[in-house]
Amino acid sequence: MPKPSPTEVTSQLTLVPMLNLYLQANKIDLKANKTGICNGLAAVYCKYALEDKEEEFLTMLQYIEHKGKEILYAQEHGVAPPPSTNDKFSNLDDSKANKFIGEVLFAYLPKEFNKTLNQDDSIQLLKFLDKDGVTQKPIVKEYNLALVADVKDWSQIFNKLKGEGTAWTVGTPTHAISVFVKNGEFRVYDPNHTLIDICKDGKALAKLLTTVFPDNDKAAALLPLTINICSHPDKPSNHEYPTKEWIFKNLLKKEPGKINQFMEINGHKFDSLAMAVLQNDVAQIRLCFEKGANNPEVALQLAARDNRLDALDVLLEDEHRKLIKNPDKVYVESCRLALETGRYEAFERLLKDEAINTAFCSSIRDAKNRADFLQLVATSGSPQCIEKLVDCYQKNIADIDIPALIKSSNAIGAAEKSGNKRSVQLLCNLAGVELQTSQEKSLVDFPSNDKETRTLIEGFCTFIQFINDMIHAAISLILPSAKKQETLAYTNAPYARLFKPAPDKTESPLLAPLTTAPDKSGPQ
Repeated sequence: MPKPSPTEVTSQLTLVPMLNLYLQANKIDLKANKTGICNGLAAVYCKYALEDKEEEFLTMLQYIEHKGKEILYAQEHGVAPPPSTNDKFSNLDDSKANKFIGEVLFAYLPKEFNKTLNQDDSIQLLKFLDKDGVTQKPIVKEYNLALVADVKDWSQIFNKLKGEGTAWTVGTPTHAISVFVKNGEFRVYDPNHTLIDICKDGKALAKLLTTVFPDNDKAAALLPLTINICSHPDKPSNHEYPTKEWIFKNLLKKEPGKINQFMEINGHKFDSLAMAVLQNDVAQIRLCFEKGANNPEVALQLAARDNRLDALDVLLEDEHRKLIKNPDKVYVESCRLALETGRYEAFERLLKDEAINTAFCSSIRDAKNRADFLQLVATSGSPQCIEKLVDCYQKNIADIDIPALIKSSNAIGAAEKSGNKRSVQLLCNLAGVELQTSQEKSLVDFPSNDKETRTLIEGFCTFIQFINDMIHAAISLILPSAKKQETLAYTNAPYARLFKPAPDKTESPLLAPLTTAPDKSGPQ
């Protein structure tokens, strides 16, 4: 078993509740622990590691945790906490903490607003400052791989991938970690754990990952992984990576059926084809089919859910489409997922397909399905998807009363939960009602691209100012009367749980539940 290093870090089970409160303080009603910020943390670790700043990354997490504990001190004692005596924090200042939090949020938030991105894209959002302090250079993606394999096979693959000085994001459909290759060893950062683990070789790394990822098949020792290997733009690794043809040849030479081995998650079978779709890797998708992949149902739904347009095109080629079992169900479910996640491009692409369009239009003839679809798309945060669905209704349902449908389905209320002002305003306009001032106060104009997202984050109150405001609020709440003490206990409840949150086992950062769509009648 790999020996853990003595370097303790802060787990996301501590950091995430603080980030949730910080987002809410800035009118962004997203739940980091629900949607999953592990990708953001894993990506930022890679950036710091590639800059030889791993220790700074770890210290920064501990510093933020310390700031959170200052809030708890103020809650318990009614006075400001004493100055820190921890020497590790002496070289840190508020600007560094604010910059760090900004980077974590930037790696996490764009895919919440930019519906062309997904979790696997986190690492590519981060950039390095050039020596001039102005020019930004993107991280270099050297290699990627998506595969379902057992521990023995992964052991050999990891050894082949071990390029000195490279940083990896490694994800399953429900979690993500990062790996940094240094001095011939794998240094593993898991946002859910409080240690950096050190693995000497691929065998040790594969064994560790069976304990890190909650959804591995313990009976078969299977791991469904997506891997992105990156380097610093000024420090290419020059590592010679194995071709995917070589990997598949060695994986399948004794057991060709391994191409269809799968992990069942939320009742759906994730095989190597589905994992390749998560990375939009057309070459590997074709290779999977060439080697005998014959279950494209989940793959098509994932392509719709994650806006993997290139993957969609390959999966819908005639020779691959014919492998889809119960196609009408899968087509309708794929449309539902595209709507629910706000993937306008994917939804538009699906409706251009004659067979899919026919199946979807058949589904929306049912009034309940129309209401369900509208409510789902309202929560997506995508005004484009709302417009596209309404347009589809108007073209295919004779005499449809859109204002009445919006009101009866409570689509406006559903849109308010997304926090996107544009979505709510659009539905109000379509329904012929006015957006109330009380509604508007809780809504934000969602950014539409990475630049606007960065501008949004830069406009937040600083993280340290947020901490100080919370400390001040905690102190001011401590009042003598019993009634006010009762109020204090209620008000402080979210803060008191900051460091003891219950792990969310039902939600995941990479996997929205793929429910089974009914025959032609649409989602239940």
